[in-house]
Amino acid sequence: MLQRLLGRLVARPKADLAPVLLYQATVAQARNPAFFGEFGFPDTVLGRLDVLHLHMFLLARRLGVRRDEALAMLSQHVFDRHVEALDTALRQLGVGDISVPKRKKRMVREFYGLIAALDRPFENPDVETVADAVGQRFHGGTRPDVAHALARYLVSAAKALSAESDEAFLAGAVSWPAPAAGIK
Repeated sequence: MLQRLLGRLVARPKADLAPVLLYQATVAQARNPAFFGEFGFPDTVLGRLDVLHLHMFLLARRLGVRRDEALAMLSQHVFDRHVEALDTALRQLGVGDISVPKRKKRMVREFYGLIAALDRPFENPDVETVADAVGQRFHGGTRPDVAHALARYLVSAAKALSAESDEAFLAGAVSWPAPAAGIK
């Protein structure tokens, strides 16, 4: 059985692996300890989800900016992978089968709320506008220094993603900047 599974993974075209690779790279970036120290996110399930959603937002925004059908499909597949991972994580946390869909729906709504809050500030991102948005969203406006550091990182990450080629994304490659790039 293991051979069949491994054989399917190896035999998959690279395009099928691209969403998995992009999602894995995004999760790895969101797990960087800097987000739970310098950027003020609590190192909890919800704090980690907030950081992951920020990165998912940046990735989805980049994949959607060129209005390319292949990139749009890729973005959808990455998001689908994220929703599958939420389901798995909730079950591993011991959430019952009946509650999983409700909690998953709430988490997805949170992601869409983040998109609504940050979409406009990222149309022409500048640190001040982004800092206001993330400061209100994540720190209730009480930590402007942390909001500015996070905004500097997010703006630099958005610029780094913009510089990536479409082909790199379609191959499943993404290069996230170091979180310390936003701290000064």
